Amino acid sequence: MATSMIERQFKQGTKIVGEPVIFLKPTSSYLENGGTIEIPHPLDSLYHEVELAVVIGKKATRDVPESTAMDYVGGKYCFPV
Repeated sequence: MATSMIERQFKQGTKIVGEPVIFLKPTSSYLENGGTIEIPHPLDSLYHEVELAVVIGKKATRDVPESTAMDYVGGKYCFPV
């Protein structure tokens, strides 16, 4: 569990679990760039956080030079959590 999530649970007085909880986000929760976030009734605000993932595109040897490092990146993704 991310440190930020533990801090948020502590501030809210939520019981902190001993083991990480695995959860999935439905594909219906994804937005295209510039999409509109809809806040469901009766909520008037949402807690939001994002995670960044970097997908390795090909195997590298040790000591990849910074100048060619992006050649090994297969993709970058930003996920709402």
